[in-house]
Amino acid sequence: MGLVWLTIWATLWVLLSWRSRALLGRIPPLPHATASTAREHLPLLSVIVPGRNEAATVERAMRSLLEQSYPQIQIIAINDHSTDETGVILDRLATGAPRLRVLHNPILPPGWLGKPNAQHRGAQHAHGEWLVFTDADIVFNPEILERAVAVATERDIEGLSLLPQLACELWAEAAQMPWLVPLGVFTLRPHESNRERGMGFAAGAFILIRRTAYEAIGGHQTLRSTVLDDVELGRRVKEHGFRFHVYDGHDAARVTMYRSLREYFFGMVKNISYVVGGRHGQPLLAPLFALPFAALVSLPVLMIGYALALGDWPLLAVGAVAYLLPVALALAPLPMVKLSRWHLFLYPFPVWLLLGAAVLASYYRITRGSVLWRGREVVIRPSEQRPSID
Repeated sequence: MGLVWLTIWATLWVLLSWRSRALLGRIPPLPHATASTAREHLPLLSVIVPGRNEAATVERAMRSLLEQSYPQIQIIAINDHSTDETGVILDRLATGAPRLRVLHNPILPPGWLGKPNAQHRGAQHAHGEWLVFTDADIVFNPEILERAVAVATERDIEGLSLLPQLACELWAEAAQMPWLVPLGVFTLRPHESNRERGMGFAAGAFILIRRTAYEAIGGHQTLRSTVLDDVELGRRVKEHGFRFHVYDGHDAARVTMYRSLREYFFGMVKNISYVVGGRHGQPLLAPLFALPFAALVSLPVLMIGYALALGDWPLLAVGAVAYLLPVALALAPLPMVKLSRWHLFLYPFPVWLLLGAAVLASYYRITRGSVLWRGREVVIRPSEQRPSID
């Protein structure tokens, strides 16, 4: 019986690993600008950077934008009611930097989540023909804006998004890669955005969009209560008939998302209900999905413990092989992910944090009609949970 189970387990993981890597392989690398792209003809570009409690990362991120080679750039940083030194750091950086404008503490209307609201306010102050939405923890190479705008104009598309290199410093984040990468690829399907009729996708680390297309989809007003506003923005762009591509930008952009278990946990609180419950989240489905998923991922550990308790050495060997298989399949390097390979051996444990995050997110959505993120609870009225795309 143990060998039958091991065969099923091995087949499942091999198929998931092979298929997810094949789908990721369909995402092309961001091309370099060609010699025919004249810098003096590049249009005005407005970069919009919302940030809430980003004191640990915002200075490095903003300096990477201030050092961009792009000739005509307007940078708008929005300090979204930070309780740390984010606003102070931004004001210091803006001194003597005419490219940078800082907006502090925009009014948060009822039904708006903080990040879409900050992006909306930033777009209202933008003058560029093209807009870039990014985060306050992304570090860019100096030529990234030139490359992105050149690609968009040369290929006559209305925008593009980049997948940055994800630097996993926290063990829990790195350990989740054996199951998170397949789950993310199969759920969000970023590779389809490059197809003419494929489903749209965008990653919040870098979204370049022509202003006319952004206004045509209704901007962030139609995303005001959307938890994963970046993914939804990419989908809406494609739904409106615009061409929007996704590129592998690991050589030009890097991000460290989480530095503590608390940050990791509440990041999952925000994301998990969207991922398992549809485009606007079905909170009851979150724990119902997460519990069997956590049990499935943890089966080898449970089998090892059971075998040790019984002194069943053949069963222990089966459990050990099953435990090591996902690690072995994840060891092949992904350029988009930088991590310690030793952390992969801990993969069964963060999945239980995911279950706890799903329960907490469901509790807030069901009992209070709200979303919890960055230490702020925002109530979303039922009529605003599914805003129209028209």
